[in-house]
Amino acid sequence: MRQFHSIVVALEPGQPAPVAFDRVVCLAKACNAQVNVISVIEDVPAWAKRIMPHSVGLALDALVPSVQKQLEEVAARFGNQLTVRTQVLQGRPWAEIQRVAAACSADLVVKPASEDCSASFDFRLLRSCPCAVWILKGNDTPFQRVAAALHVGMQESPRDVLNCQIMELASSVASLESSELHAIQAWSYFAEAPMRHKARTERSETLIDQAKRRSADDLRAAIERFVEPYRVQHPNLTLHMAEGDPEDVIPRVVHDEEEVLLVMGTAGRSGVRGLLMGNLTERVMDRLPCSILAVKATQPA
Repeated sequence: MRQFHSIVVALEPGQPAPVAFDRVVCLAKACNAQVNVISVIEDVPAWAKRIMPHSVGLALDALVPSVQKQLEEVAARFGNQLTVRTQVLQGRPWAEIQRVAAACSADLVVKPASEDCSASFDFRLLRSCPCAVWILKGNDTPFQRVAAALHVGMQESPRDVLNCQIMELASSVASLESSELHAIQAWSYFAEAPMRHKARTERSETLIDQAKRRSADDLRAAIERFVEPYRVQHPNLTLHMAEGDPEDVIPRVVHDEEEVLLVMGTAGRSGVRGLLMGNLTERVMDRLPCSILAVKATQPA
């Protein structure tokens, strides 16, 4: 089983532990992980500190003990077997979460999904956090399915390392939860549209169809070879290879089910270089009610 040695649980001030939180508790206990439960009070604007310093101080004095009590209640759910620390911080939430994750060498950050993802720092955290990020949604029912979103090619590539990380993590959680394991691969035939546009005869169309079928068969064989080692532990592993863009294929396979954990890859960097896979994770997260566990390409297996 994939081990997590250090887990950071980040709650927004006043936000109770979500109903799906028992999944995190089970994972932490199974890994005997060190757990840091934190909450970040967003910085008060400088103008407010200048104009109302006394009022700002009183508000923080009242808020910090309340948030600390909330964190201690959450920490108690992990029991006495684990080392659990609580901390109330102040600053920019996503930056403070990253700082704590780096300081304690965390290999997993868990954060309940904000109610309005588009206005939250969830996306920023997914892109820039130095380790895997679990955006927690859904109910307290054990996962019925764990789905790994893959991008396997017909030839070996650096992307295979990320695919291995995704499958390893999905397999571990599926074993822990006694869940079904699924692998999802979106695919398309390269340059199909322009080739069909230039096809002049029925024979040309037939040749394109034949080449497309061969390409699909070759890709399916490559994916089957990739997932074959995981069938030892999950003999009923289901492969979904569907034509289309990943952001359409993944929601189509996962459906609108909360009892699913979707494991995906994300670039693990900010800026232009981090947009490609990171944006895919974000677009899918907006469309699904299930939890998403984003694995970083830069994270060691």
